Amino acid sequence: VLSGKGGVGKSTISANLALGLAERGYKIAVVDSDFYGPCIPKILGVENKRLKIGRKGIIPVSGPFGIGVVSTAYLMEENEALTWFHDLKRGAIEEFLAHVEYGNKDFLIIDLPPGTGSETINLLRCIPDIDGVIVVTIPSQLSKNIVRRAVSVCRKMKVPIMGIIENMSGFICPKCGEKNKLLSYGGGEELSYEVKVPFLGRIPLDSDISDKSDKGKPFFNQNSKASKAFNTIIDKVISYIEKNIDKSISILHKISSSPNDNLTHKEEYQTELLKINYEIGWNCNFKCEDCYRYLDCPQPQKRDFKERGRNKAIEDKMAEVKFKIAVMSGKGGVGKSTVASNLCYVLSLHGFKTAICDIDFSGPSIPKIMGMEKRKLKIGDNGIEPVINSYGIKVIS
Repeated sequence: VLSGKGGVGKSTISANLALGLAERGYKIAVVDSDFYGPCIPKILGVENKRLKIGRKGIIPVSGPFGIGVVSTAYLMEENEALTWFHDLKRGAIEEFLAHVEYGNKDFLIIDLPPGTGSETINLLRCIPDIDGVIVVTIPSQLSKNIVRRAVSVCRKMKVPIMGIIENMSGFICPKCGEKNKLLSYGGGEELSYEVKVPFLGRIPLDSDISDKSDKGKPFFNQNSKASKAFNTIIDKVISYIEKNIDKSISILHKISSSPNDNLTHKEEYQTELLKINYEIGWNCNFKCEDCYRYLDCPQPQKRDFKERGRNKAIEDKMAEVKFKIAVMSGKGGVGKSTVASNLCYVLSLHGFKTAICDIDFSGPSIPKIMGMEKRKLKIGDNGIEPVINSYGIKVIS
């Protein structure tokens, strides 16, 4: 389950897809591979658990309907940020795929990281024979280019696309239950025609969905328009599998309430396993730019790394700028780019010389918000020249 942009409800759809399939009798496991905002355990009501090690590998946490749950959330303490760099994150995901005892399952639902960056690429690359990708979007003009990129990535990786789901499509009033028209346009159905990908359906914006997710309860089995729409999508997913995949899947499997009883549990967790496999120690035989201990490393090599090459050039360029403000969010889709661009406008109107650097590689939207998406960067005598808009704001993206 993929989205080129965060905050579109990808994890909610992944979790409820797993629940809906499990309720229909299928044996299900879920991999939550979002390092920045893992929330599958919260949605499934199993967030206060830990992965353990058995004789045959890592044992998934058992969720509702016997769903096996593996999540990056189980690798970190509550309210702790995961500051690993790419190599260690890739290694952790490979552990989830190679050394987890999933057992005999019908479906593995993989909640991919937001965006189309290296973690997503590595997952698509190392999972053999992916049967289908579901692309999640919302009705927004900003989402259109992002969906095109996501579809492009799947096609480059030769991964079949099962279809597009348009989430938050219209609004259901919590008082009267009536569905209002779309809040904005540019969503899934027209994109499905444009990129020649099946359209799986729309899920309206319903406060009941977020309420159930916050309480660790499913929304697919509620008597609401949103749940009815989602169950139609689940039926389409099963139909896709039956029509396109030459595999024998039987819904007669019985879900075991304790599928891992035959394993000997050890009181050691996945974090300990990762330390065994990826412990670098303090001998610094690892490059600084790849080291997950970079932020709290006291070694002199770190200082040497900062002082050489491009890092010195960065310091020189940044010395010309009086104030640097980083606009950050731990979760996608919260309006970070909108806040950053409008902050630039306000500062510019107050007479400050202002520039903005859009470094979102998966879903860069600053040029669209500032009305400059058709422009290109150029090389001048002093380096790369930012694009300048009508307010005099310099833009890099």
